Amino acid sequence: MLQVGCQVGESSLLSAAHLTLLQALAPLTPGVRYAEGCFGRHLLRKDPVSPLVQFGYAGRPPRRPAGAGLGVQVDQAMLERSTVEQARVA
Repeated sequence: MLQVGCQVGESSLLSAAHLTLLQALAPLTPGVRYAEGCFGRHLLRKDPVSPLVQFGYAGRPPRRPAGAGLGVQVDQAMLERSTVEQARVA
């Protein structure tokens, strides 16, 4: 049995990674029995990622975003507006 899920408060970036993992596992497993996550703005006031990756009406899972990488773009300006403290690692 396999269960795939993420933590409460995940952004669409983590949801896109979740869907990518599920897609990669599909040929290797007889089927994912439980998959949770993709809450997006159901739990977050703002999601700094587009497109929004969250479940739909009646809990319908979203499709994996198309495009290179995870298929999403991070809004750096939104992240900076929400930043409380920064640290640089050399």
